Amino acid sequence: MITHISLIFADAMKQKVAFAIPIVALVPAFFPIYLHFSGSPEDEGAQAAVVQPVETGTISPGFNCDYASTATELTICQSNLLAELDRTLNARYDTLVFDMEGDRLEKLENAQATWRRSRDKCRAEIPCIEAAYVVRIETLSALITALR
Repeated sequence: MITHISLIFADAMKQKVAFAIPIVALVPAFFPIYLHFSGSPEDEGAQAAVVQPVETGTISPGFNCDYASTATELTICQSNLLAELDRTLNARYDTLVFDMEGDRLEKLENAQATWRRSRDKCRAEIPCIEAAYVVRIETLSALITALR
């Protein structure tokens, strides 16, 4: 059931801004709605908006959604698929952390932080977030295989 929508729009500086908004009424699962604002971007603060339905997650990601603060984290919390990918990634990462120490562990932690910053550039774009997770899970899985 769709219980939230993501509102994504470009502001006057062409920056994407995303909001997750709860909705009361049931809506069809796939119904992109395009809204166009009248007036100049300076007056309205936005040129166009796309409303996308988001499935509310019943699977929890590997982090506490009560503290989700970025558009990407909020999107992960609202998607079962992304939450499951997050849990899978965390399991692979924890396996590696357990097996590493010293410089190797520091490099892994730095690489994870770099990946997280890259993932967060996806904002609320589910296909982008999903692709980031798939590639990182494959990378971590290869590292696990190489260590065994």
